[in-house]
Amino acid sequence: MKYRKLDENGDYTIGRHNELYEGTEAVAQAVKTRLLLLLGEWWENRQDGTPLFEKVLGQRLRTDETPDEIDLVFSDRINGTQGVSDITKFESSIDVESRAYKADITIKTVYDTEFSISLSSGASLLEIKM
Repeated sequence: MKYRKLDENGDYTIGRHNELYEGTEAVAQAVKTRLLLLLGEWWENRQDGTPLFEKVLGQRLRTDETPDEIDLVFSDRINGTQGVSDITKFESSIDVESRAYKADITIKTVYDTEFSISLSSGASLLEIKM
């Protein structure tokens, strides 16, 4: 699998040397790109995308609630990514006071390798660290 690299602004790099990821790095970039694509944002398929505003941000959460519904949103997007074979770890939490969501996720690829990502919402819409 090959996947185009993104620049510091999140735009695809075109016409530059070493502009493609391969293998595990390509899968990681594909996961990041899929998570950051908002529902309805892509003109070719308005049904594709992460329902960030619809199901994640600003949800009213009680202190006894778990983030299961939000976890499902992100795990569905990750599992639907080409090159992902499994999610081997998914730990999440919600700070009810600030409505901030955090998740640490380990993803297994079809290349029999793993990589980890951290998701967080709150101060910014969605931050992804790899």
